[in-house]
Amino acid sequence: MYIDTHVHLWELSRGDYGWIKPDNKVLHQNYTAERLLPELEASGTAGVVLVQAASTVEETRYMLGQAERLPQLRGVVGWLDWEAEDAPALYENLRRHRLLRGFRLSGRQLCEADDRLLARLQRAQADGLVIDLLVRRTELDELRRPLEALSGQSVVINHLGNPPLQDTDEALGAWQAGMSELSRLPHVAVKLSGMITPAGGCAPERVRGPIDTLLRAYGAERLLFGSDWPVALQAGSYEDVVRLFEEGLPERLSETDKQALRAGNATRIYRL
Repeated sequence: MYIDTHVHLWELSRGDYGWIKPDNKVLHQNYTAERLLPELEASGTAGVVLVQAASTVEETRYMLGQAERLPQLRGVVGWLDWEAEDAPALYENLRRHRLLRGFRLSGRQLCEADDRLLARLQRAQADGLVIDLLVRRTELDELRRPLEALSGQSVVINHLGNPPLQDTDEALGAWQAGMSELSRLPHVAVKLSGMITPAGGCAPERVRGPIDTLLRAYGAERLLFGSDWPVALQAGSYEDVVRLFEEGLPERLSETDKQALRAGNATRIYRL
């Protein structure tokens, strides 16, 4: 059984998704829960966490509404403009929703966070909410300081911290050093998500090394499965994503640890 910690839904007519261009024939179409559910059933995925794909509170409310409809949509990681004057009021409104599980920020936002922003994020953590982080590997060295200030609850780095899956050994070494340093912070976890697109398809040989690095640094109890559907469809099917995840795991990993990565850690960290 899987819990997929990284799924997006969108309906283009809502107008939130300026980053999805018409010339991208895969992404420039509606991806609704009804399109997702057959993929979940076929792969043995019991539930998902929806993650923001637009920088609007309206999209967060849209996802919460979708999650209210279907039990497979178990939680939502939304978005908030933490610097806005009305951020505290909007936060109070959103946090009351029973299916809100966290908020996503960019690594750059966190690297540049001032004391006011950190205090607001600490409030979210005190309320049991997860901070998801979409980072660039060039930001890893700057993240330790703000992450140390957010020690009250889980922070989950998305997409393995963006390793260079088809780049030089030098670039991979810099990513390894950065992610290993952040692993010293026990509240930091990592999603094994978004792998198939930078890997150029279902290429297990390209992800085994980075996955092994993360397992040695973070342990099996701090890694989570995520698909990055439908963005992942640019490089393969949902079935391919699951196969890449499974074939990327080292043979030494016990079945108990595999189950933790597949579902157990997600259930614990996101309180599903």
